Amino acid sequence: MVSGLVFNIQRFSVHDGPGIRTTVFLKGCPLRCLWCHNPEGINPHREIIIIETRCIGCGKCIEVCPVCSENVNKTVHAKITKSTLIAQHIDGCQLCGECVKNCPAEARMIAGTEYTATELVKELLKDRMFFEESNGGVTFSGGEPLMQPEFVMETISILKKQEIHVAIDTCGFSPHDTIRKIAGYVDLILFDLKFISPGKHRKYTGVSNELIIENLAILDKAKKDIWIRIPLIPGVNTNESEIEAIIKFLKPLHSIRQINLLPYHKTGIHKAHRISGNLKFSEFEVPGPEQLELIKSRLSSLNIPVKIGG
Repeated sequence: MVSGLVFNIQRFSVHDGPGIRTTVFLKGCPLRCLWCHNPEGINPHREIIIIETRCIGCGKCIEVCPVCSENVNKTVHAKITKSTLIAQHIDGCQLCGECVKNCPAEARMIAGTEYTATELVKELLKDRMFFEESNGGVTFSGGEPLMQPEFVMETISILKKQEIHVAIDTCGFSPHDTIRKIAGYVDLILFDLKFISPGKHRKYTGVSNELIIENLAILDKAKKDIWIRIPLIPGVNTNESEIEAIIKFLKPLHSIRQINLLPYHKTGIHKAHRISGNLKFSEFEVPGPEQLELIKSRLSSLNIPVKIGG
């Protein structure tokens, strides 16, 4: 049985599809959006996260670490500061979890838990009552869930046998065959659309959107219910020309059931500092209510329901 790597299971979610849902966040993403709000989902592997505000500088993490304890002189260790501990991202980390288990302030955690499809479904079915009462279900998100396609499809196939409504939240950057296969498994596609211009998409996400645009056309022809999700980043994709390009692109499509406008927020900036590696993010302005309402009004010309928020 295929296993997958999950970094969060969020219960009672009301922003990732209809009804009350449980959202499964999977590790790994092919994009590097400068505004990413789930940076812990980018790396496809497990990683240590340090919550700076909880660290009390006790040094227990170094004492129990099999790598650090061999390399740090006891005299030096006694003088280690809180900032040193926070900045410590050891290249030789073995992800043994000893620093996590022994941190008295719970300032460390490991992002990434391995599940088999059966194990994950068992966990998700604990929420069946909420799904049934609200016409909700399970949503797979990330990261990018289609970076773990076999695991996701195996899990979904078990959920569908249990008559659970399933949605997938995708950036659309995935092989055509994977998109076609997933279309046969799910009830709803939440599809991220950031730019129409391939050049601007590459500038701000690291990849062209040509494959993404092609995959959206494939899903539209497959007559799958699609909710378009547009992250709104002031100074990046909120000007009139960008919104007009999106309207022109969406107008001939037939399977779009809803458009969700996702206002930029700064959560990802704060979370990125907790993760080792060389993640690069930019800080943008948060869009104001008037700007959001104006964009909503423009997109409403498509005669498709437009909602601010998930």
